[in-house]
Formats: sequence, structure tokens, C-alpha cells
Amino acid sequence: MQDFSDCYRIHEAVHYLRGRCILEYWEKAKVDDIVNRLNTTQQKYLFAIKRLGPCSLNTVMNHTGFSCSATSTAIDKLVKLGAVNRERNPENRREIIVSLTPEIDKHLKGIDELFKRRIAEVLSSCTPEETDIIMKGAIILRKKLADYELPPPQEY
Repeated sequence: MQDFSDCYRIHEAVHYLRGRCILEYWEKAKVDDIVNRLNTTQQKYLFAIKRLGPCSLNTVMNHTGFSCSATSTAIDKLVKLGAVNRERNPENRREIIVSLTPEIDKHLKGIDELFKRRIAEVLSSCTPEETDIIMKGAIILRKKLADYELPPPQEY
């Protein structure tokens, strides 16, 4: 079997860098009452909703890996904080659609911009050849991950 440990290390390094960007942004934005009250689990939900766009509660659950009850409770808390909107789907009254409030969306875009700047700083010391190799590998890995079907999360 091929050794994929470098892929795992890349994931860890990118995850760490993103986490540092979130902390840096949150420190600067602490005057904002909503940001000041978010914990890391709530942040995970917010980033999932941002990535998925307005989506069903079930979709959020499937993409975060949390149970239905945990997801519903977390979304309720995020609604109370003013970070998320929760509405019934007009096309399917049994389905709940969640979306980010404009204020939280602005904060998440700020984190994304900071993360992009940090990645650019990291890659700025690469030679053009190294940059080309990294970009080709990133494109292939992104496509493979996009095509990979994850099994649905299981309740324990």
C-alpha cells in the first residue's frame, strides 16, 4: 500500500493554518457581540453553511457529521445569536432551510480573505516550478475529493 502520510500532514498543516486565521480574525473582531459568543463547534456549523449556501438542516447534519438533534440544537442557538436564519422551505413544509445572516457572512468572508493571504505568503517563496507542481496536485486532489461519495453519518 502506498504511503499517504504526506497527504495527512498537508491536511493537518492547512487545518492548523485555517484555525490560526480564525483565531487571529476573532481576536480583531471581538468587539462584535456575535463573534465574541461563538464557540468552535458553532464556527464549524457556520463554515459548513457558508460552503453549502442556504441549505436544509439535514444537509448541514450530513456535512458536519453531527447527529440530527445536535445539529438542530446548535442551529437554534445560532438563530438566537443572530448568526443564522432558519425558515421553512416553501416547496416542502417539512424541510427547514438555514442560511447565514449578512453580518456573519461578512465575518466569514473576512476569515477567508485572511486565510488566502496567509496561503499566498506561504507559497510566495516557491519557485515557479514548485508552484506549478503544487497547483497541479491541488487540482487533482480537489477533483478526487469532490467525486468521492462519503457514507452517511451514523447515529451512535
